[in-house]
Amino acid sequence: MDYRNLLAFGFILLSASVFINSLRTANAFPSGPNVSLGSNPIKSWAGREYNSPGWITLDAIQQDFVITDFIVSGTGQSCTATLATQNSNAYGDVIFSGSYKAYNQSYGQGNSQFNGNLNSGVLVTAGSTLYINIEADGNCNYVVSGYFTH
Repeated sequence: MDYRNLLAFGFILLSASVFINSLRTANAFPSGPNVSLGSNPIKSWAGREYNSPGWITLDAIQQDFVITDFIVSGTGQSCTATLATQNSNAYGDVIFSGSYKAYNQSYGQGNSQFNGNLNSGVLVTAGSTLYINIEADGNCNYVVSGYFTH
């Protein structure tokens, strides 16, 4: 066999091995909570209030938190729940608000719910305090959930 054929074969083999080693594995971007915060970085708050108790402190947020779900339900005529980082009427600090109104208002009975599924999430920065304001006529249930991030 001629040395030129051996060199050509060796060059093709070397090129193929360099090509195979240059391929990288695919990595997906995180689409939810980062697991570096532990196995379950999810947090939620829930409660039931009667009539209009006003502003309620949920928690002092020590780390960036993304709210993903906000549910308001009840059995009265109406209920409005507002999440904010200040316990005042400052509209700039309102994060999200949800309400329902019962269908049968003449009897004062209803069983309705508002489901705010925030697919992209709403960020609450570290150092903030999370408040909820309830304005209700009857029972008002609320659930706020999300995950910690960095």
